[in-house]
Amino acid sequence: MRLLLVDGSDCLTADCLFKGTVGGTGGGGPTGYADQHRSIMERLMTLPPETRIHPGHTLPTTVGEEWERNPFVRIWRGLDPEGTESCRVRGEQATLILFGPDYDGTHKAWVRYPDGRDAIVGGSQIDRS
Repeated sequence: MRLLLVDGSDCLTADCLFKGTVGGTGGGGPTGYADQHRSIMERLMTLPPETRIHPGHTLPTTVGEEWERNPFVRIWRGLDPEGTESCRVRGEQATLILFGPDYDGTHKAWVRYPDGRDAIVGGSQIDRS
């Protein structure tokens, strides 16, 4: 991920990180999830907490706010537990690690497949029955 630092206090993140959620990893190929995680945790979250993040959609936020409140970041930090609910993603068996908010009022889901792959997908792709 390439970050565009506008100045010392503003960062454009496109579709990587949003206020309260993260971008999906479906278009990133086999390394999409790992690349997304690394971009957020090893690059964005190392910026000063007061750095304003301007995502590609919705309202701006700050590094500090996402560090404390973003449910994906909280699990990655080890503050909240991973979910263990069984689900299906487009017919494929998976474990639902997190069913969280999306920037547009819908949901985003972090899933783990039996072969160890992780993905972040739209909540509408999840069958929880």
